[in-house]
Amino acid sequence: MSDQDRVKWDKRYAEGAYAGRDHPSALLAERLSELPLPPRGERPRALDVACGAGRNSLYLARHGFRVDAIDIAANGLQRGRERAERDGLSDHISWYCQDLFADSHYPHTGYALIVVFRFVANPILPDLGRLLAPGGILMVESHLHWPDPQVVLSGPQTPAFRVKSGQLRECVAPLEGFDILLDEEGLVEEPDG
Repeated sequence: MSDQDRVKWDKRYAEGAYAGRDHPSALLAERLSELPLPPRGERPRALDVACGAGRNSLYLARHGFRVDAIDIAANGLQRGRERAERDGLSDHISWYCQDLFADSHYPHTGYALIVVFRFVANPILPDLGRLLAPGGILMVESHLHWPDPQVVLSGPQTPAFRVKSGQLRECVAPLEGFDILLDEEGLVEEPDG
């Protein structure tokens, strides 16, 4: 991403974009209990990539994770921080403002779970996979190029911010010992439309 992207996203969050979107990703909410994660004696570590205002980070913290939340937009992170304070989750989430395409430094390794929602992170998916603890899970949800032009899609209209069918599978193929547990493509209706 560029400084132009940082400015664009900071402006969107400052203007209140996604202010009413407090629900986690449906994929995360539906599948979290099914994931073969380590026992929850101590809080397992999770990484939320391109976390925005932190809706998925907050959800993970509520469900027993210690979360590292990364985004390029300081205003989105600030909103997440404030929400974490209100919800009593501040001790369980660390917030990092950085451009992951320009700065490949990550706060930790050995993550039990890494989530990437609604952000095309294809170039860094192999790096993220290498940050996982043995048995860790990489969960990715992206906007898909949809073949039917009659279907009106929300989300980005620019092809660069959507993935092609099968593209995520190709991105993680070079990772040794990496099993794909779920690979679905389809339409998802969000609670906010």
